[in-house]
Amino acid sequence: LTTTGKNNYRITMPEKPEDITTDHNADRYFYGWFTDPSLNTPLTEEMTFPNGGKIYGKWIPINFSNYTYTVNQGKATITGTKQTTDTIVVIPSYINSFPVVEIAADVFKNRTMIRTLIICDGIAQIGEGAFYNCNSMINVTIPDSVTSIGNRAFGNCSSMMNITIPNHVTNIGD
Repeated sequence: LTTTGKNNYRITMPEKPEDITTDHNADRYFYGWFTDPSLNTPLTEEMTFPNGGKIYGKWIPINFSNYTYTVNQGKATITGTKQTTDTIVVIPSYINSFPVVEIAADVFKNRTMIRTLIICDGIAQIGEGAFYNCNSMINVTIPDSVTSIGNRAFGNCSSMMNITIPNHVTNIGD
């Protein structure tokens, strides 16, 4: 999107485009709108733009082959993941058309590169120590579908600044 004219413009935040959260066959997650091409400054409703102002969309690709999983009664549990240098990790709600309902124990343990974690809606359980010692993780998005968080699932995540535990969580470890 580019503005034209002589005045500053206030841009209405565009709607979120389709991504993995609205189409389980998609291979990317829409992370948000930004005002700079390096995707460091998020767009807010208060911002104004000069002539020639632009906004940019940031997408996080999801590489399904990074995950190993098991299927039980048509539902998937993520049991492993390849070591990557990704700083933003999106846990998808579907893998190969199977709904993901659980992240098993210790799957992301010691992944010190992760800074932002996004768990998509549909996942109900986060296993014991699943993200233990992810000590660079700052932001975590947990959907309302999560009802159980295992012991030390986020233990030793010493940089954590933003995490909201949904009201639907009925079982949470220490």
